[in-house]
Amino acid sequence: MLNPASKTHSRIAGTPLVSFGRYECRLGNRSLGPEAATATHVINLHTTGTYRKQVEGRDVFVEPGMVLFYPRGQVYRTSHPHGCGDSGRRFSLRGDWLIELCAASDPSARDRPEHPWSVDALVPDPRLSLAIERLYARLPSAETLEIEEACGVIVGEIARRAARAPRCEPRLSAHQRALADALRSRLATRLGEPTDLDSLSLEIGASPFALCRAFKAATGTTMSSWRRRVRLQRALEHVLGSREELLPIALACGFASHSHLTREFHAAFGCTPSALRRRVRERARFADEIRASLATGTAC
Repeated sequence: MLNPASKTHSRIAGTPLVSFGRYECRLGNRSLGPEAATATHVINLHTTGTYRKQVEGRDVFVEPGMVLFYPRGQVYRTSHPHGCGDSGRRFSLRGDWLIELCAASDPSARDRPEHPWSVDALVPDPRLSLAIERLYARLPSAETLEIEEACGVIVGEIARRAARAPRCEPRLSAHQRALADALRSRLATRLGEPTDLDSLSLEIGASPFALCRAFKAATGTTMSSWRRRVRLQRALEHVLGSREELLPIALACGFASHSHLTREFHAAFGCTPSALRRRVRERARFADEIRASLATGTAC
Protein backbone atom coordinates (compact mmCIF):
# COMPACT_ATOMS: atom_id res chain seq x y z
CA MET A 1 0.00 0.00 0.00
CA LEU A 2 1.31 3.45 -0.91
CA ASN A 3 0.62 5.59 2.13
CA PRO A 4 1.79 8.63 4.05
CA ALA A 5 4.84 7.86 6.16
CA SER A 6 2.89 8.39 9.39
CA LYS A 7 0.73 5.30 8.76
CA THR A 8 2.09 1.85 9.53
CA HIS A 9 0.73 -1.57 8.65
CA SER A 10 1.48 -4.94 10.21
CA ARG A 11 0.53 -8.37 8.90
CA ILE A 12 -1.01 -10.74 11.44
CA ALA A 13 -1.86 -13.85 9.44
CA GLY A 14 -2.67 -14.98 5.95
CA THR A 15 -3.90 -17.84 3.79
CA PRO A 16 -3.90 -18.35 0.02
CA LEU A 17 -7.23 -16.46 -0.14
CA VAL A 18 -7.00 -13.71 2.48
CA SER A 19 -4.46 -11.61 4.39
CA PHE A 20 -5.11 -10.04 7.79
CA GLY A 21 -3.39 -7.07 9.40
CA ARG A 22 -3.62 -3.93 11.50
CA TYR A 23 -2.96 -0.30 10.70
CA GLU A 24 -2.07 2.64 12.90
CA CYS A 25 -1.57 6.32 12.20
CA ARG A 26 0.24 8.02 15.09
CA LEU A 27 0.67 11.45 13.52
CA GLY A 28 -2.56 13.21 12.63
CA ASN A 29 -1.90 15.44 9.62
CA ARG A 30 -4.51 18.19 9.77
CA SER A 31 -4.25 19.04 6.09
CA LEU A 32 -4.74 16.60 3.24
CA GLY A 33 -1.85 14.14 2.98
CA PRO A 34 -0.23 12.90 -0.22
CA GLU A 35 -2.08 10.68 -2.67
CA ALA A 36 -2.16 6.99 -1.77
CA ALA A 37 -3.54 3.81 -3.28
CA THR A 38 -3.80 0.11 -2.48
CA ALA A 39 -2.23 -2.68 -4.49
CA THR A 40 -5.13 -5.02 -3.64
CA HIS A 41 -8.77 -4.68 -2.63
CA VAL A 42 -8.78 -3.85 1.09
CA ILE A 43 -11.52 -3.74 3.73
CA ASN A 44 -10.86 -1.81 6.94
CA LEU A 45 -12.71 -1.99 10.23
CA HIS A 46 -11.87 1.33 11.86
CA THR A 47 -11.57 1.01 15.64
CA THR A 48 -10.07 4.19 17.14
CA GLY A 49 -9.80 7.86 16.24
CA THR A 50 -11.38 9.81 13.40
CA TYR A 51 -10.20 11.15 10.06
CA ARG A 52 -11.44 12.27 6.65
CA LYS A 53 -10.98 10.31 3.46
CA GLN A 54 -11.25 12.12 0.13
CA VAL A 55 -11.72 10.01 -2.99
CA GLU A 56 -12.90 10.98 -6.48
CA GLY A 57 -14.44 14.21 -5.21
CA ARG A 58 -16.29 12.52 -2.34
CA ASP A 59 -15.57 13.25 1.30
CA VAL A 60 -16.07 10.55 3.96
CA PHE A 61 -15.82 11.19 7.70
CA VAL A 62 -14.38 8.03 9.25
CA GLU A 63 -15.44 7.13 12.78
CA PRO A 64 -14.92 4.10 15.07
CA GLY A 65 -16.79 0.98 13.98
CA MET A 66 -17.06 2.04 10.35
CA VAL A 67 -16.29 -0.45 7.57
CA LEU A 68 -14.26 1.19 4.78
CA PHE A 69 -13.60 0.01 1.25
CA TYR A 70 -10.32 0.63 -0.58
CA PRO A 71 -10.62 -0.72 -4.15
CA ARG A 72 -7.39 -1.76 -5.83
CA GLY A 73 -5.63 1.21 -7.40
CA GLN A 74 -8.18 3.83 -6.36
CA VAL A 75 -6.35 7.04 -5.42
CA TYR A 76 -7.35 8.72 -2.15
CA ARG A 77 -6.08 11.27 0.35
CA THR A 78 -6.65 11.53 4.10
CA SER A 79 -6.55 14.24 6.74
CA HIS A 80 -7.02 14.48 10.50
CA PRO A 81 -8.68 17.88 10.96
CA HIS A 82 -8.79 17.46 14.73
CA GLY A 83 -5.25 16.16 15.15
CA CYS A 84 -5.96 12.67 16.48
CA GLY A 85 -4.38 9.45 15.26
CA ASP A 86 -6.33 6.34 14.32
CA SER A 87 -6.10 2.55 14.11
CA GLY A 88 -8.03 -0.47 12.96
CA ARG A 89 -8.17 -3.91 11.37
CA ARG A 90 -7.58 -4.52 7.69
CA PHE A 91 -7.94 -7.54 5.45
CA SER A 92 -7.69 -8.19 1.75
CA LEU A 93 -9.09 -11.07 -0.29
CA ARG A 94 -7.92 -12.60 -3.53
CA GLY A 95 -9.68 -10.78 -6.34
CA ASP A 96 -11.65 -13.65 -7.88
CA TRP A 97 -13.03 -14.78 -4.52
CA LEU A 98 -13.97 -11.24 -3.51
CA ILE A 99 -15.84 -10.64 -6.78
CA GLU A 100 -17.84 -13.85 -6.28
CA LEU A 101 -18.77 -12.86 -2.73
CA CYS A 102 -19.85 -9.36 -3.85
CA ALA A 103 -21.72 -10.62 -6.92
CA ALA A 104 -23.87 -12.89 -4.75
CA SER A 105 -25.58 -9.72 -3.46
CA ASP A 106 -24.86 -7.35 -6.36
CA PRO A 107 -24.47 -9.11 -9.75
CA SER A 108 -23.18 -5.87 -11.30
CA ALA A 109 -19.97 -6.34 -9.28
CA ARG A 110 -18.80 -8.72 -12.02
CA ASP A 111 -18.92 -5.81 -14.49
CA ARG A 112 -16.66 -3.61 -12.36
CA PRO A 113 -13.98 -5.88 -10.86
CA GLU A 114 -11.79 -2.85 -10.10
CA HIS A 115 -14.50 -1.44 -7.82
CA PRO A 116 -16.69 -4.30 -6.52
CA TRP A 117 -18.40 -2.12 -3.92
CA SER A 118 -20.94 0.54 -4.83
CA VAL A 119 -20.29 2.66 -1.71
CA ASP A 120 -17.17 4.00 0.02
CA ALA A 121 -18.10 2.89 3.54
CA LEU A 122 -20.72 1.30 5.74
CA VAL A 123 -22.06 2.99 8.85
CA PRO A 124 -21.01 1.38 12.14
CA ASP A 125 -22.76 -1.87 13.04
CA PRO A 126 -22.19 -3.80 16.30
CA ARG A 127 -22.85 -7.16 14.62
CA LEU A 128 -20.13 -6.65 12.02
CA SER A 129 -17.71 -5.36 14.65
CA LEU A 130 -18.40 -8.42 16.80
CA ALA A 131 -17.93 -10.85 13.92
CA ILE A 132 -14.65 -9.28 12.80
CA GLU A 133 -13.22 -9.05 16.33
CA ARG A 134 -14.13 -12.70 16.94
CA LEU A 135 -12.36 -13.69 13.76
CA TYR A 136 -9.22 -11.75 14.71
CA ALA A 137 -9.24 -13.29 18.18
CA ARG A 138 -9.21 -16.77 16.63
CA LEU A 139 -6.42 -16.13 14.10
CA PRO A 140 -3.51 -17.40 16.27
CA SER A 141 -5.04 -20.86 16.77
CA ALA A 142 -7.57 -21.43 13.99
CA GLU A 143 -6.95 -23.68 11.00
CA THR A 144 -6.74 -22.23 7.49
CA LEU A 145 -10.06 -23.72 6.36
CA GLU A 146 -11.82 -22.37 9.45
CA ILE A 147 -10.39 -18.89 8.88
CA GLU A 148 -11.34 -18.78 5.21
CA GLU A 149 -14.89 -20.02 5.80
CA ALA A 150 -15.49 -17.48 8.56
CA CYS A 151 -13.97 -14.69 6.46
CA GLY A 152 -16.22 -15.64 3.54
CA VAL A 153 -19.29 -15.38 5.75
CA ILE A 154 -18.24 -11.95 7.06
CA VAL A 155 -17.26 -10.48 3.69
CA GLY A 156 -20.42 -11.88 2.13
CA GLU A 157 -22.48 -10.09 4.77
CA ILE A 158 -20.49 -6.89 4.26
CA ALA A 159 -21.16 -7.12 0.52
CA ARG A 160 -24.87 -7.69 1.12
CA ARG A 161 -25.11 -4.58 3.30
CA ALA A 162 -23.03 -2.51 0.88
CA ALA A 163 -25.39 -3.43 -1.96
CA ARG A 164 -28.34 -2.14 0.08
CA ALA A 165 -26.65 0.92 1.57
CA PRO A 166 -27.94 4.39 0.64
CA ARG A 167 -25.86 6.13 -2.01
CA CYS A 168 -26.24 9.69 -0.75
CA GLU A 169 -24.84 11.50 2.27
CA PRO A 170 -27.05 13.50 4.66
CA ARG A 171 -27.59 17.07 3.50
CA LEU A 172 -25.66 19.29 5.88
CA SER A 173 -24.42 22.83 5.78
CA ALA A 174 -20.66 23.32 6.01
CA HIS A 175 -21.15 24.67 9.54
CA GLN A 176 -23.21 21.66 10.65
CA ARG A 177 -20.66 19.26 9.18
CA ALA A 178 -17.82 21.03 11.00
CA LEU A 179 -19.70 20.88 14.31
CA ALA A 180 -20.56 17.19 13.90
CA ASP A 181 -16.96 16.33 12.98
CA ALA A 182 -15.59 18.19 15.98
CA LEU A 183 -18.03 16.49 18.32
CA ARG A 184 -17.31 12.98 17.04
CA SER A 185 -13.56 13.52 17.27
CA ARG A 186 -13.77 14.80 20.83
CA LEU A 187 -16.14 12.08 22.02
CA ALA A 188 -14.13 9.31 20.34
CA THR A 189 -10.84 10.33 21.97
CA ARG A 190 -12.26 10.95 25.45
CA LEU A 191 -14.31 7.83 26.11
CA GLY A 192 -13.20 7.53 29.72
CA GLU A 193 -13.90 11.16 30.59
CA PRO A 194 -17.21 12.61 31.76
CA THR A 195 -18.58 15.46 29.67
CA ASP A 196 -21.67 17.61 29.28
CA LEU A 197 -23.29 19.83 26.67
CA ASP A 198 -22.25 23.05 28.35
CA SER A 199 -18.55 22.08 28.33
CA LEU A 200 -18.73 20.93 24.71
CA SER A 201 -20.52 24.13 23.79
CA LEU A 202 -17.80 26.32 25.32
CA GLU A 203 -15.00 24.24 23.79
CA ILE A 204 -16.40 24.11 20.25
CA GLY A 205 -18.00 27.56 20.23
CA ALA A 206 -21.63 26.74 19.45
CA SER A 207 -24.82 26.56 21.45
CA PRO A 208 -26.01 23.25 22.96
CA PHE A 209 -29.02 23.36 20.61
CA ALA A 210 -26.79 23.81 17.55
CA LEU A 211 -24.52 20.94 18.65
CA CYS A 212 -27.39 18.51 19.18
CA ARG A 213 -29.05 19.47 15.92
CA ALA A 214 -25.87 19.15 13.85
CA PHE A 215 -24.93 15.83 15.44
CA LYS A 216 -28.34 14.27 14.85
CA ALA A 217 -28.39 15.51 11.25
CA ALA A 218 -24.97 13.98 10.55
CA THR A 219 -25.31 10.66 12.37
CA GLY A 220 -29.02 10.02 12.78
CA THR A 221 -28.56 9.46 16.50
CA THR A 222 -27.84 11.31 19.74
CA MET A 223 -24.41 12.01 21.20
CA SER A 224 -25.02 9.74 24.19
CA SER A 225 -26.13 6.82 21.99
CA TRP A 226 -23.18 7.36 19.65
CA ARG A 227 -20.70 7.45 22.52
CA ARG A 228 -22.23 4.30 24.06
CA ARG A 229 -21.72 2.45 20.77
CA VAL A 230 -18.09 3.61 20.47
CA ARG A 231 -17.40 2.66 24.09
CA LEU A 232 -18.75 -0.82 23.42
CA GLN A 233 -16.69 -1.08 20.24
CA ARG A 234 -13.53 -0.24 22.21
CA ALA A 235 -14.47 -2.61 25.04
CA LEU A 236 -15.10 -5.43 22.56
CA GLU A 237 -11.65 -4.92 21.06
CA HIS A 238 -10.00 -5.16 24.49
CA VAL A 239 -12.12 -8.07 25.73
CA LEU A 240 -11.17 -10.24 22.75
CA GLY A 241 -7.74 -8.79 21.99
CA SER A 242 -6.19 -8.89 25.46
CA ARG A 243 -6.18 -10.78 28.75
CA GLU A 244 -6.73 -7.64 30.76
CA GLU A 245 -9.12 -7.77 33.70
CA LEU A 246 -12.58 -6.45 32.97
CA LEU A 247 -12.59 -3.64 35.55
CA PRO A 248 -9.66 -1.72 33.98
CA ILE A 249 -11.26 -2.22 30.57
CA ALA A 250 -14.56 -0.88 31.87
CA LEU A 251 -13.00 2.24 33.39
CA ALA A 252 -10.78 2.98 30.38
CA CYS A 253 -13.78 2.77 28.05
CA GLY A 254 -15.96 5.05 30.16
CA PHE A 255 -18.09 2.56 32.08
CA ALA A 256 -18.63 3.18 35.78
CA SER A 257 -17.90 -0.37 36.94
CA HIS A 258 -17.43 -4.00 35.96
CA SER A 259 -21.19 -4.58 36.30
CA HIS A 260 -21.99 -1.51 34.19
CA LEU A 261 -19.80 -2.86 31.36
CA THR A 262 -21.29 -6.34 31.67
CA ARG A 263 -24.84 -5.01 31.52
CA GLU A 264 -24.25 -2.80 28.48
CA PHE A 265 -22.15 -5.47 26.74
CA HIS A 266 -24.85 -8.10 27.17
CA ALA A 267 -27.52 -5.71 25.88
CA ALA A 268 -25.48 -5.00 22.74
CA PHE A 269 -24.01 -8.42 21.97
CA GLY A 270 -26.28 -10.89 23.77
CA CYS A 271 -23.41 -12.22 25.85
CA THR A 272 -21.31 -11.13 28.83
CA PRO A 273 -17.63 -10.27 28.27
CA SER A 274 -16.46 -13.29 30.28
CA ALA A 275 -18.76 -15.68 28.42
CA LEU A 276 -17.62 -14.30 25.07
CA ARG A 277 -13.97 -14.84 25.98
CA ARG A 278 -14.69 -18.45 26.91
CA ARG A 279 -16.68 -19.02 23.72
CA VAL A 280 -13.94 -17.70 21.46
CA ARG A 281 -11.40 -20.04 23.04
CA GLU A 282 -13.54 -23.08 22.27
CA ARG A 283 -12.87 -24.92 19.02
CA ALA A 284 -16.45 -25.02 17.78
CA ARG A 285 -17.96 -24.63 14.31
CA PHE A 286 -16.70 -21.10 14.00
CA ALA A 287 -18.06 -20.16 10.56
CA ASP A 288 -21.53 -21.37 11.54
CA GLU A 289 -21.34 -19.34 14.74
CA ILE A 290 -20.31 -16.22 12.84
CA ARG A 291 -23.23 -16.68 10.45
CA ALA A 292 -25.64 -17.10 13.37
CA SER A 293 -24.31 -14.08 15.26
CA LEU A 294 -24.64 -11.85 12.19
CA ALA A 295 -28.24 -12.98 11.78
CA THR A 296 -29.27 -12.62 15.42
CA GLY A 297 -26.83 -10.07 16.82
CA THR A 298 -25.89 -12.36 19.70
CA ALA A 299 -22.49 -13.86 20.45
CA CYS A 300 -23.39 -16.90 22.56
